[in-house]
Amino acid sequence: MTRVKISSIILAAMIILSVVSGIWVNNSCNNIIELIDAVSEENFENNNDNAFALVSELEEYWKKFRKIANIMVKSDKLSEIDRINSRIAFLLKNDSDELESELSELRNMIILLRDGERPIFTSVF
Repeated sequence: MTRVKISSIILAAMIILSVVSGIWVNNSCNNIIELIDAVSEENFENNNDNAFALVSELEEYWKKFRKIANIMVKSDKLSEIDRINSRIAFLLKNDSDELESELSELRNMIILLRDGERPIFTSVF
């Protein structure tokens, strides 16, 4: 009977940890998407100073997120986002036409990351 109790406690802890980490990933991804949208809007309005500030905030937020998310998410998903995220500041500095496409791609990859961590029936089975 003791083994059943211990196993039940371990299973409950794993479920609680999974739910909490899923909520954290979803909230963090939503915050990152808001930052990406803000950078895109500032770039569209040609406010480069505000856009640079938002890009640096995005990079800092991503670094903090990645440290913890690396434990919970497959690293190949995060590596591609790292690659695109590192190019954003360079493209903004050089006033490149590719910036909007990179921001859009980054946004879509964050959405895929967020949606992949939602516990729905098709993602479990």
